[in-house]
Amino acid sequence: FSTDLFRHDSTKYLAWAAKRGSVRMPTDTLFYHLTRMVHMSTLCVGCGQCSSACPNGIDVMEMFRSTAAATQARFGYVPGRAYEDNQPMATFQEDELGDATGQDA
Repeated sequence: FSTDLFRHDSTKYLAWAAKRGSVRMPTDTLFYHLTRMVHMSTLCVGCGQCSSACPNGIDVMEMFRSTAAATQARFGYVPGRAYEDNQPMATFQEDELGDATGQDA
């Protein structure tokens, strides 16, 4: 069914969410956590120090490890395996991820 019932200006959705008492995360906080997740996705070794240091007692290592497993498998990278290994986000290869993007070099 195509109807105008759910076609509203995006600001209305935000106003409704605020009215219902939702808590909006500040943009800079969101960017901080997303950047941290990207950083940990290639460098996490599963030591658990992040969970130990979390002031709220959140087991963030589980989240980092699940993301890191997929990222590290995708790049064929194991952090700490060899000093000579380049970090995936620190190097660029033209033929990298062609199968994922559909772009041939």
